[in-house]
Amino acid sequence: MHRMSDGTLNRVLTAIVLVVFVASLLATGYIAVNPPQSTDPYTEFYLLGSEGNASDYPTQLEPGESGTVTVGVTNYEGETTDYQIRIVDTNASGDGVLATRSPTITAGETWETNVTFSIDEPGRHRVRFLLYKSEISDEPDLTTRLWVNVTSEESTTVRVEDQDKNSTNMVRP
Repeated sequence: MHRMSDGTLNRVLTAIVLVVFVASLLATGYIAVNPPQSTDPYTEFYLLGSEGNASDYPTQLEPGESGTVTVGVTNYEGETTDYQIRIVDTNASGDGVLATRSPTITAGETWETNVTFSIDEPGRHRVRFLLYKSEISDEPDLTTRLWVNVTSEESTTVRVEDQDKNSTNMVRP
């Protein structure tokens, strides 16, 4: 059996370490110049309030009063896509559809529109924004929601306890 001298073994190990080091530098440089691209297509779906930010939403309305939000969709699907958007009051009787939109958005583009809605029935309402790719189906592809309290002075009831007579009076402001 042939045995290497210590000097030869050190030179071989140094060469191996040097080759691994250079290969890792080349791989790092390649990745830095050619970063991996996201291959998973997706759609961004969002709401903006009155100031164009993710705040100041119309969360307090009176019956019949209008509230406006900006609905935005950004297409990262890699191709032009047809979308269907439904705005639905889930607390309403009937179908509860407040508004619909049908944008066609080119890959990489953002579409925004103002949507104005009103709710006639007092109470706490969950307004859902449903996004469908192509046709409307049983399940939306993306959803977001907005809670809206609808109140009016005429419909507000205040309970007042009469401590002396142990009775309750209903007072309308």
